[in-house]
Amino acid sequence: MRDESGDLAVVANASRAADRAADLIANALIAAAGARGRADWVTTGGSTPAGIYDRLAAPPQADRIPWGDIHVWWGDDRYVLPDDPRSNVRPLVEHLLAVGVPLPSANVHPFRGLPSGETDPGIDAAAAATAADLRAARLDENVGVPIVDLVLLGVGPDGHILSVFPGSPALTSPSLAMAIPAPTHVEPHVARVTLNPAIVAAARAVVAVVTGAGKASVLADILGSSIDPARWPAQLARRPGTTWIMDAAAAGLRRADAGGVATDAAAVSDLWLTTFRATYSFPPAHPDDTVRSWLAAEIEAPTRETWLAVGPGAAIVGLMILGPATVEQLYVHPDQQGRGIGSRLMSLARDRRPDGLELYTFEVNERARAFYRRRGFNEIAFGDGSANEERQPDVRMAWRPPDGQRAEDARRERDARPAMEIDAG
Repeated sequence: MRDESGDLAVVANASRAADRAADLIANALIAAAGARGRADWVTTGGSTPAGIYDRLAAPPQADRIPWGDIHVWWGDDRYVLPDDPRSNVRPLVEHLLAVGVPLPSANVHPFRGLPSGETDPGIDAAAAATAADLRAARLDENVGVPIVDLVLLGVGPDGHILSVFPGSPALTSPSLAMAIPAPTHVEPHVARVTLNPAIVAAARAVVAVVTGAGKASVLADILGSSIDPARWPAQLARRPGTTWIMDAAAAGLRRADAGGVATDAAAVSDLWLTTFRATYSFPPAHPDDTVRSWLAAEIEAPTRETWLAVGPGAAIVGLMILGPATVEQLYVHPDQQGRGIGSRLMSLARDRRPDGLELYTFEVNERARAFYRRRGFNEIAFGDGSANEERQPDVRMAWRPPDGQRAEDARRERDARPAMEIDAG
């Protein structure tokens, strides 16, 4: 999905998120180096980059990237010794440089002036030195802010990016780099040095990676309808050119079998029946008990993946059932529509079925048809209703990835037509 907040990519797990991020980073660096003779990348620390670095350090990525043209900077760092486990530079050293990636040492630009073990020049001096280094690179600027080719971001549990915490003076500072006192509300509780968050707005591309169920609540706020960067600084990355990569847990999604089939089947059935009746003027084709039995069988079917969107109080507010190459069901509770749940489910569907998807919806459901069209589906056939159980005119829709983006695995065998129709909710 693409909008003014950027592209949304939901994947099944953190490993897949690292795969996707490494692909985007490699492509961005290659393109920038080809266009300008160098690529400037502002990276991050914390828990986000290690898995990404591992993928960049291995074929095929390591062989594609022109490392001699790449310059690496950091968006922030902790005011610690370079070999300290809390150092943001250490993951790159251990996962890229130490394994032989030919990134020239002269192209690696950590915050200059951090304590060396022999001297401690002071945190303000470290910020000033790094600002001077970045200015000396003579990059293009946007309103006085250097334009880097790529910024990689993690998102903190409070919605911070870089070391720009909620309410931070960095949000209004004119300085390119600045010292940040040790935060008391998140670990590690050490002083930081950070670039001005304006570096995010000025960058040619941004990749924000968010994983884990612990980030689901704050991510929902960051990508929600309320805009307040002082409260959620990560909203500064809500801009064209940002790709938000999140695993299912961070997106508030989980597999149905993770919560117990019997419990999930009852909640899924309630959701399906409630949404169907709120959407259509005609009733389901079968009695409620039959619908419930059918959905329970769908959840347990070995050829199906059932994904659930979890709302407040762990309530199930969205449902998607995938076949080998079809979206069998997609429903969002009427009270939860318009909050991006369907978009997250559909993004996950395209990642899980990268070679293409097909689905059916009722012709009368123009809202669902528009939802799918905005997400790349084309209407390829119309039926008069004689082939479905509800006897309602329907539409067959298909999504195919762009040429060059198809998965390497062979096209999956198409499923037979689903017995009951689907709705976007």
